[in-house]
Amino acid sequence: MSDAILVERAGHAVAMIDGILGEDPVPDVPWSVAYLRAWLAEHPPAGYKTWEARVAEMEAARQFYTRASTGISDPTSPMYYNDQPPEMIFYQGLALRKLQRTGAAHSVFRKLVAYGNAHLDDEVKMDYFAVSLPDFLVFDLDLNARNRLHCHYMLGLGYLGLGDTSKAQAHFAAVLEIDANHLGAVLQWSQNGLLNVGLD
Repeated sequence: MSDAILVERAGHAVAMIDGILGEDPVPDVPWSVAYLRAWLAEHPPAGYKTWEARVAEMEAARQFYTRASTGISDPTSPMYYNDQPPEMIFYQGLALRKLQRTGAAHSVFRKLVAYGNAHLDDEVKMDYFAVSLPDFLVFDLDLNARNRLHCHYMLGLGYLGLGDTSKAQAHFAAVLEIDANHLGAVLQWSQNGLLNVGLD
């Protein structure tokens, strides 16, 4: 809610209270505590919450952020079903930031950047068949391109978390250059105001 709306509502409340308690109440309106209570019972103010309700909501949010901030924060390759998706690590960092644990959040984002940089040019080979390998990877001919895509995506998420939007934008663009339908990159690209920048 904007400050202007809050100031306007506060002004209305002051005028109403002045009308009730002041020497010159608003004419032709039966101002009284009983009248106001009855009117409010019939017309509860939309959008207003008690202090207790706000505190309860903040505590619930804190609990959800705490749950979201836990889990595996070490990035891995995208080869198997049970590998931690990079966006889960990214959201873990965002949850830590909401909990005002900035140092821990930056550590998570830096891990994404470090992994992406360290493995961007890896030569990926399958030396065995694993049952947990996703079907679409069994027939994928260019595992190196998939690895580059994954590393660019991690770098984009890591730099976005660290607040370096220009580097994040460059890495998301690299992902979309490899795969224009990469859902994670498209979502981050659109949600973070990076649309129509650097794409033909």
